[in-house]
Amino acid sequence: MVIFMTNQEMKECIVSLCAWHKARVGECRFFIDNKKDADIT
Repeated sequence: MVIFMTNQEMKECIVSLCAWHKARVGECRFFIDNKKDADIT
């Protein structure tokens, strides 16, 4: 499944997911950094 989102939408989505899972800020930033460099297919 390929999802096309703007950077802002992706950040908002990831932040929401982090809040949902009660992730620490450091974990959220790590996740964002990984997603930014990953090939989403």
